[in-house]
Amino acid sequence: GDRNDSSMVQSGSATSYVSLRQTGDRNITQTLQNGSGQNVLLANQSGSDNWMSVRQTSGSMAFGMHNGAVLAQNGSRNDMDLLQDGSGNKALLTQNGDDNQMSLVQTGNNNSLTWTQQGNGLSNLFITQDGQGAQATMSI
Repeated sequence: GDRNDSSMVQSGSATSYVSLRQTGDRNITQTLQNGSGQNVLLANQSGSDNWMSVRQTSGSMAFGMHNGAVLAQNGSRNDMDLLQDGSGNKALLTQNGDDNQMSLVQTGNNNSLTWTQQGNGLSNLFITQDGQGAQATMSI
């Protein structure tokens, strides 16, 4: 695609891993991976004019180890925002369609969310998982 932009900042010790693909035009991805331990990100934006922001940090936790995210946006003009702060947090986010928004905050340890949105112009849902071991699966 044309005029795609990707910004990645990785700091801390051990392994940070990023795999990114942007196929359409004018897609923007911003990624921050900060802290001790592994931060993993896979991303995919297929349409045009999509925005994705991901922050994986250890913050106040002792170790930000093994946070992971698999993100995808298939369509156009979608917004996705993910914050993972802690250890062992996992997120699988998918949007299929146009003009959709999703926001997820995971703080604490061992939280897990699988979230799929399918359709056009869906409302922006903001989900927060805070604490230990919260698990959720959502389809809209």
